[in-house]
Amino acid sequence: MLAEALDGLSCQIEHIGSTAISGLPAKPILDIAVGMTESGDLRESIARLQQVGYDYRGDAGDGGGYVFVRANGEVRTHHIHVVALGGAQWRRYLMLRDLLRTDAGARERYAAAKRELADRFPGDRKSYTDGKDEVIDRLLREATGE
Repeated sequence: MLAEALDGLSCQIEHIGSTAISGLPAKPILDIAVGMTESGDLRESIARLQQVGYDYRGDAGDGGGYVFVRANGEVRTHHIHVVALGGAQWRRYLMLRDLLRTDAGARERYAAAKRELADRFPGDRKSYTDGKDEVIDRLLREATGE
């Protein structure tokens, strides 16, 4: 349905996030990156995604691009992040996904960190996410030798 909604726009769609990695603990929420090549398509993508049931949450900047959420009642089921195709966020999303798919050690360290953060911040989504971002930064630096 997402590909159909964005048909004709200059974009690429990728499944990212923990649900994209076999064996990684994950909440049942699909994270999807949409890389847009044309800035003019952004307004059109917002309108089209809203038409098919996604709630536009605004521009999260470097924290996730243009964010859309889909829910079933009070339960979130999808997060969409519209970012520049080939841009820094796009590359980061795909690099992390691919690293966790291919490196069992990185995958286990990330899973352990997620469990620890979930235990430490059970009702504090922001602190959990901030902690996860620190782990992601460290994993990507190590993977790239920075």
